[in-house]
Amino acid sequence: ALLPDAGNFIQIGVDYMDAGIKYTDQTGVKHNSDSGKYVLPLLGTGYKLNSNFSIGLGVSSPYAFGSDFKHEFNQYSEIGLMTITPTVAYKNGDWSFGGSLIIGRGQMSLMQPVMFGPMKIGNSDSQADGWGYGFSLGTVWQAKKWLTLGLSYQSPIKVDLSGRTKVSTAFGNVRDNFDTSLSFPSKISAGAGLKFGKLLIAG
Repeated sequence: ALLPDAGNFIQIGVDYMDAGIKYTDQTGVKHNSDSGKYVLPLLGTGYKLNSNFSIGLGVSSPYAFGSDFKHEFNQYSEIGLMTITPTVAYKNGDWSFGGSLIIGRGQMSLMQPVMFGPMKIGNSDSQADGWGYGFSLGTVWQAKKWLTLGLSYQSPIKVDLSGRTKVSTAFGNVRDNFDTSLSFPSKISAGAGLKFGKLLIAG
């Protein structure tokens, strides 16, 4: 939830994720993917309309993940989601309540070999993107002057994707359109903030 007593603000942040996949196949051979390096930006702004109401807008990339086995199997996959979240919040005494509409833009990439029995005869490359929607609700309680408690819920986001697959083989190339969907999970968050003195807040 956006806190009305936070005043007007701009928030800028970034997360960095270095992900890799390791597994052992049925023959006991270990396989490692190349590391996927993702920079996930966050931008938010809030404006206090009056003593009770605030509005805000956030842009972030909450999900990004993939696997890169091109060095072994010529196989690669990646999914990602960018969200735009207009928000409104209301403060009544020690309680604040907020809600956001989540507008999501999802992307998917998939590359894999085309096999004929044990023989590789080509490659397929699929690219797709699309839109999905969800919402989030949250509440904050100012339990003490030095203690704040919060709880929020984010709904699942189903992104409907449309894209194209290109199959390249020694016998020729084939292109085809496809439709699919990605579902990103719901999330429940809880937190506490402690205020020490006038400036320092720990949460």
